[in-house]
Amino acid sequence: MKMKEKKTLEFYLEKVDNMINDFVKQFSADYSAELGSEFYANMDLQKIVYPLLMGDKSSRIFHENFASRFPCAMQISTFTLSLLHEIGHLETESEMVDDTAERNEEMGIEYFDLWNERIATDYAGFWLQDNFEKARKFDENLDELLFEAWDSLLTNNIKCDIISIEK
Repeated sequence: MKMKEKKTLEFYLEKVDNMINDFVKQFSADYSAELGSEFYANMDLQKIVYPLLMGDKSSRIFHENFASRFPCAMQISTFTLSLLHEIGHLETESEMVDDTAERNEEMGIEYFDLWNERIATDYAGFWLQDNFEKARKFDENLDELLFEAWDSLLTNNIKCDIISIEK
């Protein structure tokens, strides 16, 4: 009888990373993605940094704001919408302006009205409208992989520290 192979956290992180990179590369072969502590687009490296854990108040507000402009977004996870938004930053880089003076830590919903944020969300939203099934399938597959990862890690009593993940 064949023993079921124990899959490690690293195994699942690599699978997630590969899935996200495959998704990102459909926009440009020059784009890449890597795990980090929060979502952002690194314009110089043409790279999107993504977290595995989300769920704070700003994530909910982002999702609500996105869906108020693109209702189909209600059926897509905040993670996938955030990924699309960061792709939007890379795709609209030539249209961006220096809005550093307008940004601050206390910004609420008005953050989403900043020019650079708005055009990134618009890019993401219009792409989502035109490619809803592709986005939904990615979202579903990523969700299944993450569920499998957590289930396997918990079932196999693998202890891992997810407070911070450094590369």
